[in-house]
This record gives sequence, structure tokens and C-alpha cells, in this order.
Amino acid sequence: MLLGTEQLREFMHRELVYSVIVTKLTMNITGDQEKVLALFNFLHSHLGDQSVSIYINEIYNLTKGVGSCDQQAATLVTLAGKLNLSGHLIGAPHHVATEIYINGKYRFFDPYKGIVFFNGNGELAAFNEIIANNGATMHSEQMDARSKYSSSVKDEYFRLFKEKTLFIDVKNRKIDELIILVIDIFYKLFGDTFLVLFQSTYFSLSKTNIFLKARYKQLTWRFQSALNDYNQILSNRESINVLHNYDSLFYGIQYRDLKKSVDSVIEYETAFFMGQTYWDMQAYRKCIDWLTALSKRFPSNSKWTNMIYFYLADSYEKLGDVDNALHYYSKIKDDTLTPGPVRYRKLQQTISKHSLLYSIGDGGVA
Repeated sequence: MLLGTEQLREFMHRELVYSVIVTKLTMNITGDQEKVLALFNFLHSHLGDQSVSIYINEIYNLTKGVGSCDQQAATLVTLAGKLNLSGHLIGAPHHVATEIYINGKYRFFDPYKGIVFFNGNGELAAFNEIIANNGATMHSEQMDARSKYSSSVKDEYFRLFKEKTLFIDVKNRKIDELIILVIDIFYKLFGDTFLVLFQSTYFSLSKTNIFLKARYKQLTWRFQSALNDYNQILSNRESINVLHNYDSLFYGIQYRDLKKSVDSVIEYETAFFMGQTYWDMQAYRKCIDWLTALSKRFPSNSKWTNMIYFYLADSYEKLGDVDNALHYYSKIKDDTLTPGPVRYRKLQQTISKHSLLYSIGDGGVA
């Protein structure tokens, strides 16, 4: 099938990437709710808040690392489909979220804003349950974290869905389902051996440029190979020159304080995703070193600033450096488009709990 049309090759590779993402994220998780939450958290920690200029499919958003609310919702539905879970989009005039059918009931997810709601039983709630009383009886970590800085955060959120809301089904064609089944079976049988062979052939036949190769490799957990490609782009002038022919990859993104030259955009994108790869690998010290250097080289308040703050904060937290973790979390404590608010609140609660226990142990509290 790889010798078929370019469109068929692209479709097969796209489905393989989805399969790898879902498999890697859920392989050690039991329970459909927990598995979809893992996919949800992956999207919320990897996709930025700016919409791409042209929507082609979910893989386009994943490789660019950005997506609008409807695009991120559609991506979650697509990935959940790999778990044989159906879903639909919840479309309002000014916002789109999704519901995934889990354990006999639809459950609400908003990957763009990082919002889910839990009922009193600890289960994910459905949209109709939540909207019935503006989530008054529901628990949302993201909402709780934001409420500390804005008492009207819930009202503002539910106002997005006050006007006419549509439920939009997302389904594949029958012929597509057959191709998807074949790809999924081969990956389940042969794993990463099949992935590497397939991607190598696909990249060669499709003449995939080095930046997209690196992005696809990063998305399929081929981290070291992705780093090698990113390094080649940044260290080889010719690689950047070649990418000038593919500069549409980087268009459609509004950079605020970044120079507009194609070279700067290519270098900035590449360097950011290299730092993100270190974070994906849990190489937290390298992530800190790389993204700190990137922040100094390029102006602040540009496209990836808040994502960089999150990766720095999380990396410092993982390494036990609480002061630096708090420093960077505090910069994104009110940014719902990153996991920052929830993580900042949790770290503060942990510190307060430890301080109280220390005081009790020291005789400071009766």
C-alpha cells in the first residue's frame, strides 16, 4: 500500500502516528476513563493556544504543536477512537469541546482549556449534567485553580455554551476503517520495528523534509532520532536553506516579538521542539538548560513563552527545586491553556501540608 498514491501513504502514516501515541500513553493504564484522561493531558501539555491558518487534519495540528478549540477537540475524538471509544464534538458559537463515550455514558472533555468535571462519585461528568447547574455540584481542578484569581471564572466559562449548542458526530468512511484496521494490526504485531521501517519508507517515497521527519519521530516516541534531526537543522546552514522551500510549514502563526525572517522562525520552532523532546524523555536537566538558553536568545512574550514556562516549572519540580518551580508556575498561574494553574495550586498545597506537618512535629501546633 505504500506504493499507492501519495494521499493513501499520508493517510496510512497519519493513522500509524495516532496508534503509536495512544499505545505509548495508555500501555500501562487500566480503565477507559484513565486512558482518555492520559490522552487529554497529553494534548493539553503539547498543543499551544494559537489556531493554525489552514485545517487539514489532526496530524497537522500535532506536528505544528497548536490548535484551536475545535481542532483540539477533534484530535481527542480521533485518538480515543484508537481505544474503540466513540465521541462527538460539542459546538457552541464561540467554543467547541467534546464528549467521549466511556462506560455506558458520554463524558465531557475540553482539551483546549484543560477542563473536565468530576461528579460526587469521582467519575467524569457528562455535558448535560454539568450545564444543568453551571457545574455547581461538580469538581474541576482547572476551575478551582482559576477561581483563586477570578470569582467569575465558572460563569464566564458556562456562558460560552448558553447559546445554541450542537452535537457533531465524527465518523470514518468504511474503506478508511479497513485501512486503519490493517495499520493497527501490523503495529500491534510488530511494534516499533514496523514503525521504523514504515516511516523510513514513507519519508523516502514522500520526500519528507527534515523538520517534519523530526516532528513525526518525536510524536512516535523516537526521541533520540528526533533530536538528531533537530540538531542537524540547527547546526547545518544547508538544512535551514533547504527548509526555505517548505516555509509554509511555519506560516499561519502570529509571532509577537520574534523576527519575521524565515530563518528565525525555523530556528525558533526547531529549538522549542528540541526542548520539548527532552521534556518528553524526562531528561529534565537538559530540558531546563535548553529552554533557558532559548528564552534568552529570543524575546519573551512570543509564541511558545507560556509553554516554555510550564516545561521549566515542571522540570524543576521533578528535580526537587521547589523555588524555581514556583517561580515559573507563578508566571502561568492564570493561563488555562497550559496545565500551569493546576500544577501551581497543587505544589502550593503540598508545600503548605509539609509546613503544617513540620510545625506539628516540631511542637509548633497544638
